[in-house]
Amino acid sequence: IIQRGTFADTVIDDDTGVGDSVVIGHDVRIGKKCRIVSQSGIAGRTVLDNNVEVLGQVGIAEKIYIGEGATIKAKSLVSKNIASHEVISGLYGRHHIDEMRLQAKLRRKF
Repeated sequence: IIQRGTFADTVIDDDTGVGDSVVIGHDVRIGKKCRIVSQSGIAGRTVLDNNVEVLGQVGIAEKIYIGEGATIKAKSLVSKNIASHEVISGLYGRHHIDEMRLQAKLRRKF
């Protein structure tokens, strides 16, 4: 589903791939060569710069900026801006390495 713009146009630039069951909200701008995988949702007035990867079942909140070359791992929730070339994962949209360290601590046996 691609919602038409309300305040500005909804724009999907060249060479961008969008999987099935993806919802793109109103006034979203998606740059060139982005990949958005199945069952993801992008809320209104969000901007994805060029070469952004959004893996499966990701939720992106409203009015977020995602920098060039960023990767958002599967089942993540993005609620704040992401700088260029960052890798984000987890329910709280943390840096991928920090999220993996946290998961390792939670799984340690005492």
